[in-house]
Amino acid sequence: MPGIQDFIQLAQQKLGVSADAASSGVGGLVNLIKQHAGAADLGKLTSAVPGLGALAAKAPAGGGGILGALGGLIGGGAGEAGALAGMLGKAGISPDKIPGFLASFVDFLKSHVSLDTLKGILAKVGPLKDMLPK
Repeated sequence: MPGIQDFIQLAQQKLGVSADAASSGVGGLVNLIKQHAGAADLGKLTSAVPGLGALAAKAPAGGGGILGALGGLIGGGAGEAGALAGMLGKAGISPDKIPGFLASFVDFLKSHVSLDTLKGILAKVGPLKDMLPK
């Protein structure tokens, strides 16, 4: 079964994101999912995608940086989206590549878990709700 390293390679080839940046970005997303959806939902993903859980330790430390701070001033979903963008930026993913990185990550997860499971998890993760598969 393909693991998270396949997504890391995809991010490198398709988006031109370094392996370190992709690993760090995925780690941040893992932590975000755990924070918003909980350990049980994260467990569904980590059991379906080998190596996914190990990347949580590679997440960038600290807050969302200036984008997160600005988003926090606005509040609500914009604050969460700003924090997400800040985290991914801190991971080394440039702002122009963030939408493609997120869409590719969600598409990758769709190939590993049922659509209902993925929708249920993403619906709980504020900044990723817009990425819900149709």
